[in-house]
Amino acid sequence: MLKLLEDDSIFIRQDVVSALDEIGSEQAIPGLLKALDDQRLCGEAAKALGKIGSERAIQGLLKALDDQEYYTRWKVGYGPSKAAYAAYALYALKKISGESVFEGLLKALKHKDSAVRGIAVRALGKIDGEGAFDRLIKALDDQDSGVRTQAVYALGEIGSEQAIPELLKVLDDQAVAWLAVVALGKIGSDQAIPGLIKVLENLDSQNSDVHFAFSKANCALKILGAIGSESAIQALIKALGNQEYNVRKAVVEALGAIGSECAIQALIKALGNQDFGIRWRAAEILGKIGSECAVQELIKTLECQPYDTWSVAVLHRCAAEALGKIGSEQAIPGLLRVLNEHECDWHDECNVRFS
Repeated sequence: MLKLLEDDSIFIRQDVVSALDEIGSEQAIPGLLKALDDQRLCGEAAKALGKIGSERAIQGLLKALDDQEYYTRWKVGYGPSKAAYAAYALYALKKISGESVFEGLLKALKHKDSAVRGIAVRALGKIDGEGAFDRLIKALDDQDSGVRTQAVYALGEIGSEQAIPELLKVLDDQAVAWLAVVALGKIGSDQAIPGLIKVLENLDSQNSDVHFAFSKANCALKILGAIGSESAIQALIKALGNQEYNVRKAVVEALGAIGSECAIQALIKALGNQDFGIRWRAAEILGKIGSECAVQELIKTLECQPYDTWSVAVLHRCAAEALGKIGSEQAIPGLLRVLNEHECDWHDECNVRFS
């Protein structure tokens, strides 16, 4: 069967590699290693070698990592280097404990081809151990943004608080900043809060890429809400004054996610925000939280502003619905006034439900 790998027909050669993959025997290793030199076969051959998982296969794959070319010139054009396929096979071997696999991944981290380095980083992210963790931290300084992205993602999946200082350092790297914020959120530690707050504070400074700054801030706000620490509330309140609407909206969402007494007071204050969109969302979130301390301010919201604009109408509707969800008898007079003064289909929103 191995002689058929030299057949002129690509279809026959592909069938042979598939058969060797199905067999999964160590006897197939020499043929599969030879198939790594064939552009149309090397991907499947590397996958098959990874499935076999023996030391002999590992050594053959490690040897393939010696190919330092970014691309290999084949008879039919250009394709990924043999080393890239070898690295993919090593990634398939990530669940096999063994010093040779680990050493192979470390070797791949030094490869010229960024694709090889990126695959090695992904694999290291699945390996437990301080050695792998240290290499991931070092990969944050890789010259290729794709490799840095893989490193940040892997650190977020590992979830160790030891990664927080290094992840905070890359928040200024536009290629990976948003993913670094997500990684910090996955770790979910209060240690990340000062760095995330700094992201919000930097919004007020001059930034060459405004879109990048606001996108990062929105992501940071979501993470602060997910972490749920009250230590972030003062920074969130300050961010309510930001000129960017999407930032202010994200602040309200974060406060709602925290849901503490201090956060509720900040949301009540947001009912008076100059932007109606923020006031609408604050009222909705207060209704979801269901805190009775918001009732009086929601009633005031019903009483303020003449009912002559669409924005005010929506605000009244949001406040009425929130009061209905809270279910306090204190809200009944205000809700009845809305029903009596305005001919509109608000009965569902203004109907306070009592058990």
